[in-house]
Amino acid sequence: MPQIDQVEVEVLSNHLISIVYEMGAILRRTSYSPNIREREDCSCVLADTTGQIIAQAEHIPGHLGMLTVGIPYLLKHFPPNTLNEGDVFMFNTPEGGSHLPDIRIVVPIYHDGELVGLSANLAHHADVGGMVPGSMPSKSTEIWQEGLILPPLKLYSEGVLNKPVMDILMYNVRTPTEREGDLNAQIAAAQLGQRRVQEVIRKSGLSYWKTYTEGILDYSERLMRAKIRERFPDGKYYSELFIDDDGMDDERIKIAVTVTVKDDSVKVDYSGTDKQRASGVNCILANCVSAAYFVVKAVADPTIPVNSGCYRPIEVYCPEGTIISPDPTAAIGAGNETWQRIAETLVGAVLQADPSIVKA
Repeated sequence: MPQIDQVEVEVLSNHLISIVYEMGAILRRTSYSPNIREREDCSCVLADTTGQIIAQAEHIPGHLGMLTVGIPYLLKHFPPNTLNEGDVFMFNTPEGGSHLPDIRIVVPIYHDGELVGLSANLAHHADVGGMVPGSMPSKSTEIWQEGLILPPLKLYSEGVLNKPVMDILMYNVRTPTEREGDLNAQIAAAQLGQRRVQEVIRKSGLSYWKTYTEGILDYSERLMRAKIRERFPDGKYYSELFIDDDGMDDERIKIAVTVTVKDDSVKVDYSGTDKQRASGVNCILANCVSAAYFVVKAVADPTIPVNSGCYRPIEVYCPEGTIISPDPTAAIGAGNETWQRIAETLVGAVLQADPSIVKA
């Protein structure tokens, strides 16, 4: 790799962060649904061609791991050599990073015919079908009751709308006009990110882009490792927390976590957590990852740029078949409530390491 100018790394990093915030502003202002426009339940990112996040706006902490999981998931279905300029991808599968109302939009970015990155966002749609309006039923026992499941699909192919795909979605939701408006807002936001990256490359060159986006990831990794070494004493720290019930019976549900710190790395292990439940309190793998990222980063240094580099020192293990990593058929509509309990459990483990780290 060519010699890196750290000042230039900082300049580009902040430029990209400003772009993803601009994407978020466009998404909110052009959306139809108050869920996005007022509640701001959305997140925007830029990624490299391998799916590593190079910039993410700090919109919702629970989204930190979702597109980190979601974009590589998309690339498994559509490898980089199958993408084309003008494509727009859409999906909402739990394996791709969230519950069904969170539709993800991904747009490839090209420069002179070469794939140089990806622009993406996630937004919570007010309805995606299912057994009740709002697509978050309190009595769901399986994923199919919670709405339409969309695997990675091309919504646009080389700039042309794939109308049958759009029709399938519109025929399965209760508010099709609002859904189409929100999807168009997401596409506009992703395409804005696409244009802004192309402007950077036209101004500074493709070599600069490739060198310094990798430099941004390495820089965030170095910062995170240094802060872990500074803030977290080596050792193993265990915490557990109980959810009162799952809404269907009175049995308490345990969330357990062991945080192991060694030198400049952290391992988060959720072994000991209770099995998945019949109701929608189950929480998907990406939520567990995002909780670990959120707590470790918040304690280590909230000012470190949010990208895949700062997550490299953090290893997460979620045992399958548990409430925090259920099988693909499980109901997950209320999993974001469980995410908050996961984060609380992690904070409890961090307190074991150093009570002065967390003030409340």
